[in-house]
Amino acid sequence: MGFGSFQPGSSFTYFNGPLPDGSIVAYTNGFGGSASLSQTLTGISLVANSVYTLSVDVGRRNLLGGVDYSLNLLDGSNVFCSSTTGGVSKNTSSITAGTFADITLTCATGATVPSGLLGIELTGAGLQVDFDNVRLDFTTSAVSTPEPSALALTFVGLLMSGLLFVRSRRKQYLQGASS
Repeated sequence: MGFGSFQPGSSFTYFNGPLPDGSIVAYTNGFGGSASLSQTLTGISLVANSVYTLSVDVGRRNLLGGVDYSLNLLDGSNVFCSSTTGGVSKNTSSITAGTFADITLTCATGATVPSGLLGIELTGAGLQVDFDNVRLDFTTSAVSTPEPSALALTFVGLLMSGLLFVRSRRKQYLQGASS
């Protein structure tokens, strides 16, 4: 079992065209098990009410059958979000031999998030899975839930406005009736 990086060169032995980004790819070799590449993003924790999008070009070498892979976002050492469905990894047999496919994992956080540094984990099970052009983006939601005290103040303000409007209308009616 192992992992690393290599430079396939310009021959079409491994891939049918240029790599998605640069000239070096990362790989995992599971050899009957699984192997993972991971990186912890120093000083970056999950943010509440955010959406994280992890995009990775996953490659299937020529002359190799499909192998399993998964993309994971970590919170410390725990998997926060994974591309696996029901514990089953994705299979590269859906990727044409000798090419890469851009695979995206999207995860949303709620109002509270677990503690721990954000991390990325790429796992491959089988002879060889190649990874390139890893990108992580996130957006925060500007929507927030108002505090109960703010709602109460809003209600009191609306009530006062309504009372002043009714009082003003009543005063106008009485003035019009006395003329």
